[in-house]
Amino acid sequence: MYLECFPDAKINVLLSYGLRNSDTERFLKTHYHRIGYLILDSGAYTLNNAKTQKIKDQITLPGYAAFLKKIGSYFLFAFNYDANFGYDGFYENAKNMQFLLGQGNKNIVPVMHAYTCEEADRFIADGNKIIALGFSPEGKKNRKNIRKFSEYFHEHGVKVHALGATSWKILADTPVAYADSSSWVQYGKYGTVVFWNDSKAVVTGTGQVDYSKCCETYYFYDDASKPRKPNKVYYDQLSETHPLPQFVEKYLKCDWFDLLNKKATDLRTMVNIYFFQKLQEKVTEHHANNGWYFD
Repeated sequence: MYLECFPDAKINVLLSYGLRNSDTERFLKTHYHRIGYLILDSGAYTLNNAKTQKIKDQITLPGYAAFLKKIGSYFLFAFNYDANFGYDGFYENAKNMQFLLGQGNKNIVPVMHAYTCEEADRFIADGNKIIALGFSPEGKKNRKNIRKFSEYFHEHGVKVHALGATSWKILADTPVAYADSSSWVQYGKYGTVVFWNDSKAVVTGTGQVDYSKCCETYYFYDDASKPRKPNKVYYDQLSETHPLPQFVEKYLKCDWFDLLNKKATDLRTMVNIYFFQKLQEKVTEHHANNGWYFD
């Protein structure tokens, strides 16, 4: 649907083994040529937050290894089966990674959870070319540590994938090669639209362009039984001259009020995909101005 409106777009995709279905392989075979790069997540976060044993039984190390062996060639890289998010989970996760590699799988990326220099140095010493910054139960995955360890790995010639970190404030001045987020679909599902407004870009005193104010959020839902939150901007507060209504009418071929429809999740999601594509484009531009280039 999105590519019908933007036929030249190349969307980068992260698939989760934990959320796979019977259509996954067909999807890859059919649409692989239209995807920029494709990354596979092990589903460890889904595993750790599963509410039923049935879900847990569907996300196993042997199953992940077999899945990778069958269709792993589609992916640029795949994350390790990092089932232990704990501070002391390094060795268990490392053992899982050796199992995956021992099964003939390649391009397996370890995931950081403890956010210690010792953990970082072990990843580097093991010769990893890409390292993912993952969830930390102790709350150590914060803006400060994402920047600290991204810079540390970059200095050692190692690329970083920031899991679940897709904001301008985090990515713009941090040498992150890859990042992902499920916000593009979660926002649309619950009536939220994020829009990239180029008219809000500001040229700074150093000559660089600050895009931080280009990230706008609007709420396309209304519950008459609840008061509106004063810090949020709702759909009817937009003027028809705002770029969002113009974007919807030009590219989605519908009225922007159609985004208010409860069944309009796909329309809202398309606007959100456009936002993240623009974010990626501008972050890449900003990185180049800082001398950071990632193939």
